Amino acid sequence: MTDRATSAMIRNGIRFLLKDTAIYGIAGGTSRFLMLLALPIVAKNLPAEEFGVWAVLVITGNVVSAFLMFGMDSAVVRYYYDDDSDQYRRKVFSNGAIFQTALSAVTIVLLVMAASVVLTLIGLGSDWRRALWVVLATAPGMVLVQFAQNWFKWTFQRARFLAMAIGLAGFTLAALYYVVEVRGLGLMGVLVSMGAAQWAFALLGLWWCRRYFRARVNRELLVDMLRFGSPMMLVALAAVFLTSLDRLFLTRYVSSADFGVYAFGQRLSVLMVMAVTAFQTAFGPYSFANWNRPEAAHAFGRYQTYYIAAAGCVALLICSFGRVLVLLLGSREYVGAEQVLPLLVFGSLMYGLYSFASIGIFYAKRSGLSLAALAGGLAAATVANLALAPFLEGVGVAAGFAIGNSVLVGVSYLLSRRLYAIEFRVGRDLLLLGVLGTLLVATSLTLADALLIDAMLKAGLAMAILLAAALALGPACDRAAVMARVRAVFSHNAKIVV
Repeated sequence: MTDRATSAMIRNGIRFLLKDTAIYGIAGGTSRFLMLLALPIVAKNLPAEEFGVWAVLVITGNVVSAFLMFGMDSAVVRYYYDDDSDQYRRKVFSNGAIFQTALSAVTIVLLVMAASVVLTLIGLGSDWRRALWVVLATAPGMVLVQFAQNWFKWTFQRARFLAMAIGLAGFTLAALYYVVEVRGLGLMGVLVSMGAAQWAFALLGLWWCRRYFRARVNRELLVDMLRFGSPMMLVALAAVFLTSLDRLFLTRYVSSADFGVYAFGQRLSVLMVMAVTAFQTAFGPYSFANWNRPEAAHAFGRYQTYYIAAAGCVALLICSFGRVLVLLLGSREYVGAEQVLPLLVFGSLMYGLYSFASIGIFYAKRSGLSLAALAGGLAAATVANLALAPFLEGVGVAAGFAIGNSVLVGVSYLLSRRLYAIEFRVGRDLLLLGVLGTLLVATSLTLADALLIDAMLKAGLAMAILLAAALALGPACDRAAVMARVRAVFSHNAKIVV
């Protein structure tokens, strides 16, 4: 491996990642942004208590959907590339679609019959039974939408992927505005309009995939897919619990109004999730396609430092403008939500590092190790919530979220390193994360009386400090390249003056 080969891979990789981020990552980010626009529609038309109930029901729907998916999204992708014949790939698609449909039908009927038990488990009263029914009816639609989107992404049907991702979010936003803002139908209107949007695009996705569908199951292939997919289903469930554990704990320690404030802060942190998802969507296929190159181990290590610096700037922007976002997208009723943003945003950024930490796990096809890492993260988050939530309330559970994701990533690094060796600069990257964490906490300080000017000053100063730290702690070759660019600029300006 030579420095020239590594530099070439990094330059080409950056171009590749930018291209794929533009196609896939930004598509997901755009859809999330459109859904973020729905936040003020919901927040301004629901009391804080109902907003908290909505947040719990959304978590419930995500858990049910993760189970109904049963890892088939991962299994279909894994087996899709085993044979390039059209007939084989139709079998793969049909197995996944038929199994998920059958599992959804049986599971939803059972959950509807056990609605009282479900409501008790999620901490809601019997008054919300009809709302739960709507959420359960929506879950299979969510599964089919995700299944179709995943199929379009990995088969490079970009136009259909974009239509599904952005179209669904736009349709949901329009439906919410009409049903909630115009008709004033409240929480049930929110749930019904979101469910209708999911099912409309689920049917559209199935129609576009109709040529891949065969009305029979290949039993041997299905068994193989289930063997691979079932651990990934548990991984998905653990991931949902890890990202939702904070709100599940908080409902037992604070009032409904305070929970609504925290839930609003969590929804604002979706801005960070958008950025992380955009990167992960682009980096996953890239890492799979390049991990056998001799220079990849060194290049991946440098990419991690770049990720921390770039994602850290996004995190600092969000937290610096936290109070502005609360007033812009919500109301004074939700002031205080910005206090939990630094921890929620940092936790989301840490989850982005899982893309690097898990390379060896996926390289060796050891999907069970992902479950072990997530179990470690879930256990850490649970302990942290039990210890901190009774005393620190919202800040405590936000800290639990950040701790859980950090442990998840740390365990993944330990399990992955023996399967695929990457030249990480662990000490320097940890120090850079420490600088970032300190700056995120510092965004709670006030630098100016005017709200907008204060936010701009904090964002500019914090990002300058982070980038300076990234340059100082980064590879020497990057410092040399930056300094060469700076000298060239000053030299060019000096010639102009002369």
